[in-house]
Amino acid sequence: MRVLFQNRPDSFAITGGDTVQMQKTMEHLAARGVEGTIDLTLEPDLTDIDLVHVFNINTVHPSYFQIRNARRQGKPVVLSTVFTPNLAEWDRKGRYGLSRHFFEHASEQTKERAKCLVRLLRPHGHQRRALVHQMAVGYRRQVVGALRAADMLLPNSQMESETVARVFGVQRPSRIVPNGVDPSFADVPRGRFEREFGIRNYVLCVANFYSVKNQLALARAMAARPDIPVVFVGRKSENHLSYYRAFVEFVRVQPQMRVLDFMPQEQLAYAYADARVHVLPGWSETTGLASLEAGLAGCNVVTTDRGYTREYFEDYAWYCSPDSVESIRQATLEAYQAAPRSGLKDRILARFTWDRAADATLDAYRAVLENPQRDPTDRQARCRKKN
Repeated sequence: MRVLFQNRPDSFAITGGDTVQMQKTMEHLAARGVEGTIDLTLEPDLTDIDLVHVFNINTVHPSYFQIRNARRQGKPVVLSTVFTPNLAEWDRKGRYGLSRHFFEHASEQTKERAKCLVRLLRPHGHQRRALVHQMAVGYRRQVVGALRAADMLLPNSQMESETVARVFGVQRPSRIVPNGVDPSFADVPRGRFEREFGIRNYVLCVANFYSVKNQLALARAMAARPDIPVVFVGRKSENHLSYYRAFVEFVRVQPQMRVLDFMPQEQLAYAYADARVHVLPGWSETTGLASLEAGLAGCNVVTTDRGYTREYFEDYAWYCSPDSVESIRQATLEAYQAAPRSGLKDRILARFTWDRAADATLDAYRAVLENPQRDPTDRQARCRKKN
């Protein structure tokens, strides 16, 4: 089986959970005989491809064109929605700098068109046509067109599946494909990170420095506890520089806090292994891959109560409200003072590994390819009709 994996063209320049999910899915499907290739362009030649797997409807303008291209060439498509809910709340409360004043009051349609305009002002090459199309028809119509044209949707949770159906009013065949983690995080020896950086018994937060990840609120929450070290690990983003500068300026005067640059997973595993608590207080999470990795490494996990996190962590995590510094502080301190929650590691290994995700994905591929009622011409017509 030859599968083409497609995602936003900047997937490797601005890495995110969707980038990791795409790479890990392809890697683990290879062990199951699937010949995978990544192509981030909008309209590649699909002559030698059996099926196209597209990721991400948050940044939908490339996904829409990639799916339409597959339909035009008569190829089946599955779509991993990776849809982040509740971003309107982030727009109102969590954005930083001048953009916050605009996003706080603008309508959803105006906000999406403004994002398109900003992207058009940057050098995007072949993305321009997709962005102009979104400016003309709107974000929602592109998402609805992408959903309708896909043969099957692969949300990461039942909560995500229900949210996509409710928000966009589209019912499509779906299979839940959970996000995953490498089992190797469970077997990392302790002590190496402490020896290298001289930090022990710390709170850890692994996330790129975007305002949606809300690290500044965590720093403010823990500023009242100078006895507890806090370590932040991640990349800064050119799109969130005002937030990053404000965050660094605040942390600089907190002697118990450290900011470390992006780490490869091999090094990051040691950071998880030596931490007591991992905190991800973002404005929304589909899962929080870092929370899964940290939980498997033995950390107590604090995560946001926005998004789909409860389906993954149930009662094994502490939950905080991203708009409350007090809520973040309370959840973090409770987790810090508690013994590790028994059962979390076993739950992750049993349900949320990349092998599990690959098995579910391959089952979905086979269901689509073996469906005698699949009509690629009809799906393409629906995409055109609605958009």
